[in-house]
Amino acid sequence: MKTICLNDRTRTLHHTLLGSVAVGVLALLTACAQPVVEGPADASGLVTIKHTGLDSTKVDPNINLSTYSSLLVEGLGFSDVKLIDPNSSHSARYKDFVLSDADKQRLNQLFMEQVSKQLTKGGVFGIASQAGPGTLRVTTELVELDPNAPRESDERFTSSARNDTYTRGAGSLTLESKVYESANGKLVAIIRDEYTDTETWGSNNSVTNTAAIRRAFTRWGSTLERLKAVTPEALAPKAE
Repeated sequence: MKTICLNDRTRTLHHTLLGSVAVGVLALLTACAQPVVEGPADASGLVTIKHTGLDSTKVDPNINLSTYSSLLVEGLGFSDVKLIDPNSSHSARYKDFVLSDADKQRLNQLFMEQVSKQLTKGGVFGIASQAGPGTLRVTTELVELDPNAPRESDERFTSSARNDTYTRGAGSLTLESKVYESANGKLVAIIRDEYTDTETWGSNNSVTNTAAIRRAFTRWGSTLERLKAVTPEALAPKAE
């Protein structure tokens, strides 16, 4: 059996000999920084949880997500995405940074591929194709996209050779997932986090940017796996 730490940003998984998922999660959480419930529940019945390693975590304090076996992951949404234009000097060399329909289709393809690969590899949740008992439905929005350099495709003067561009990583992006009980549509969790690419200096181009986006979406798959650790017992205050 695999257990997982709620506040482990790197998703360290290891095998244990414990006989139940709930007991295994609790045992591992004991060795991690204790998640803390902050304040009362909001209008949706969710409470804010601190010390999860994410920018924002809200869950139903009475839900036991360890009892769910699969995720129904829907495609990436772009309804209110904030785009940070890397052409901050407004150079005439580059077009304004926008996401075309083709860009969104490609990002969604990468998202579904990488999340599915991670869930399959991790084995914490199965991948469901339809709603039903034991399945959580996950919707995800791209909240912000902040690249460190303009794209080659945004150059206006395509006849001129592009100089090599070097940046400290590709940039950052922020994702937010809402998690529902698929059988009845009840909202049980909202998680949000920013992924910042490596701080190492290197070439910035379409190939390296795609690789960075793949890494970000893979990590989001790992983040979704951590939902398995959300139980009322794990969130209960521990005696001193």
